[in-house]
Parts: sequence; structure tokens; C-alpha cells
Amino acid sequence: MGAIYTMLKTNISAGVSDLTDQLEKLAHFYITGELKTDEYNELVSMARENARADIRDADVMVDLRIRKLEERMNKLEAAMEAENIAVPDLPAVEASEYQAGKWYYHGDRAIFEGKTYHCTAPEGQVCVWSPAEYPVFWEAE
Repeated sequence: MGAIYTMLKTNISAGVSDLTDQLEKLAHFYITGELKTDEYNELVSMARENARADIRDADVMVDLRIRKLEERMNKLEAAMEAENIAVPDLPAVEASEYQAGKWYYHGDRAIFEGKTYHCTAPEGQVCVWSPAEYPVFWEAE
């Protein structure tokens, strides 16, 4: 375990008041190779656990709503297929201009430097970096 890991762990243990800022810092150190994957994952989990309750609760509520909507959609599609009702294709998610600091999730689309990208972050993870800063979570269309 390196000095950066130890410093970040100490800071997170003291409490996280701005989860977005903390996750951005962790992503920076991970991208630059100063944190290993297991260290990064541990610190992200720890930051979420130590975040202010209102931030953590809002994050959890959004995840729960998404899961419930997905469950309802799956049930609806299964019922429609059982009745031989054609399931319409969902319209593509519109792309808007990339916004620095905005949280992007898997499937979100953004226009960055004239190109359209979609976010490939794992389900439930947030990406706050641009396609240029963190290309592993973005794919050009």
C-alpha cells in the first residue's frame, strides 16, 4: 500500500462531505496509476459509506428506482410477448453537449468535441470524466 492510498484512506475515514469531489479525486489517482484497482474499489466503497447521509441516501434511491423500473419493464415486455403483442423498440437516448462535472451512467450519450459518445461505465458506477480524460468509460458512436 502506497502513501497516496494511506493518505486517501485517512481522509475518507474522517468523513466525506462532497462525494462527487471525492470520487473525482479517486478516479484521478486511479487513472494516473497511483492507485491499484483493488485499492481504488475499496476507497470508492469507503467514500460512499462515509458520505453525508443525504448524498448517500439520494444515490441509493436513484439506484433503487432504476432497478424497479427495469423490473417493471421486463415484466411488461414478458406479458406483451406472451400475448403476441409486438414490443416496440425504445427510441435512442438523445445526446446533449458534454457537461463537466455531470454524472454520466452506463448508456448515457454526450457530444464531446463534435463527436457523439456513449458511456460504458459499469452499471451503477458514475463517470465524471470526459471522453478525453477517461476514454475507458466512453465509446465513440
